[in-house]
Amino acid sequence: RVAAVCGSAKPSDFNIVFLDSLEAALLADKDCDVSTGWKLLGPCQQGLKAFARIYAGWGVPRQFYQKEIWRKSSRDGIAFSSREDFVVRSYDNGFVNSNPLNLLAQVRTWRQGDISTAYGMPSRSTMASVLGRISARVYLMPCTTDSYFSAADIENEGQLIPNCRFLPIDSDWGHRAGDPHR
Repeated sequence: RVAAVCGSAKPSDFNIVFLDSLEAALLADKDCDVSTGWKLLGPCQQGLKAFARIYAGWGVPRQFYQKEIWRKSSRDGIAFSSREDFVVRSYDNGFVNSNPLNLLAQVRTWRQGDISTAYGMPSRSTMASVLGRISARVYLMPCTTDSYFSAADIENEGQLIPNCRFLPIDSDWGHRAGDPHR
């Protein structure tokens, strides 16, 4: 059995634009120069803050901010006092101690995450042929407001998988619907 929550079989072009912005934010920091090898020249704090701020605009959708859902949520049992408090405690603090090289590796891996080119797949496989090979019972559960993985795209993928159920999560939490307490 497979339960795929807020994910896809291949990043969309729109998703890749997001990933490119994350990489650019890190690489714009002079401490994160990977042109001569994978090593940091300093703590990369400006890059990490820019990375976090980009995530704050994508991790939850515009509805989350429009409806001020952050007012009804908390972190570590402490309610958020403002939108800025939500962004600082949820995103800035969530990435401040991250290793920028690990984040770059994650971004680059995500960007290349196309199941039709996965190891062991026949060369020149199509998305339809690869997804059609799945024999497990599959539940695809995108969030209806996810900015990374649109529910319409995931529903289209699900139509290519035998024995697949499309069960979207109706939520204003966007990508974080899969783990809103993170």
